[in-house]
Amino acid sequence: MTLQGTLQGNAKGSLPIDALIDHLNFLSSETVNINVPGCITSGVIVEKWQFDGEFFHIRFSGQANELLQAADGPHREFVTCLFNEIV
Repeated sequence: MTLQGTLQGNAKGSLPIDALIDHLNFLSSETVNINVPGCITSGVIVEKWQFDGEFFHIRFSGQANELLQAADGPHREFVTCLFNEIV
């Protein structure tokens, strides 16, 4: 999956809003490391997000695609869930 820079929309309702917010909190606070020859780069997948009670606005970091490729754990699942649940 290649991420767009932003994701905007309303929740479909098949997953509780609290679960989506938990995913966003995780993706915006967990630092992911990328090992490239000679250095290590790190960053978060979600740079900024807002929810106004109805509408989500999510901005992914510039290096989110690379971070997802390097990430272990639930990172990819959470991002996939966001794209499936916010329309």
